[in-house]
Amino acid sequence: MSDLLFRIPIVPWVQETMQKMNVYENEALEIWSDYWYDTYKQLGGKSKNSGTKGCPRCAAYGLWYLGRLVDSVQTYKGWEITKIKHELGKNAAYTVLSLEILQQQVGNTNTQALWSSVRELYQQRLNEEAAKSEQGQIKIALALFNTKLIVLP
Repeated sequence: MSDLLFRIPIVPWVQETMQKMNVYENEALEIWSDYWYDTYKQLGGKSKNSGTKGCPRCAAYGLWYLGRLVDSVQTYKGWEITKIKHELGKNAAYTVLSLEILQQQVGNTNTQALWSSVRELYQQRLNEEAAKSEQGQIKIALALFNTKLIVLP
């Protein structure tokens, strides 16, 4: 499992964005998006397309918003997956489902195996087809889970 996304280390990217949000004390996705891109550039990112890509940005935001990140000022929200998808979007839903799967498994898994399981669970729970390809959401969940930076219920 790689801990890089667009050649940037995932854990510092998420944690530093979260710290900026914690200080700012605002829940707006627009503010998260600005901090996400600023942090990407600070960590050496060069491509605006990579630094602003919606799938991983929204997945990380969803984890922060739902209080699933260690050291977040956000209170843990135990929302049902349908509410997560409706309020925060499918990328947040994919990431939360991946954490559910990871909690039930023993040992590490790889991104593709986990994505396959997430797609299946998404179909079962939401009765709609998930995206065809993983776009960073599962890499984020794996990196944070494996470094014990996820708040578990």
